[in-house]
Amino acid sequence: MCTSLQRSYRVQTEAALAVDALNVLYRGVARLHAANPSAFKHTLRDNKFYNNGSEGIDCDAEPVDVWRHGNELMKAMRQVRVYIYYAGFLTFSFQPF
Repeated sequence: MCTSLQRSYRVQTEAALAVDALNVLYRGVARLHAANPSAFKHTLRDNKFYNNGSEGIDCDAEPVDVWRHGNELMKAMRQVRVYIYYAGFLTFSFQPF
């Protein structure tokens, strides 16, 4: 049985992990943009999201149409080094998933 204190810590931990994940994603996108400022030129236009020339991402497409920046973003995110207050620096392995 979870006490209210245990639930509180769990929520705080989940919130902290979510912030860390968004920070890594943000830094990965920023790294891509810094390396190539026009990388997202054809992805975001007229306040709409485009993938491989089509508006949006069709989640039901067969075969799946992957995001054009996915591989580059994963590589950039693996190079991110984030400082976490309690744990120190967070870095990623270069091993494939």
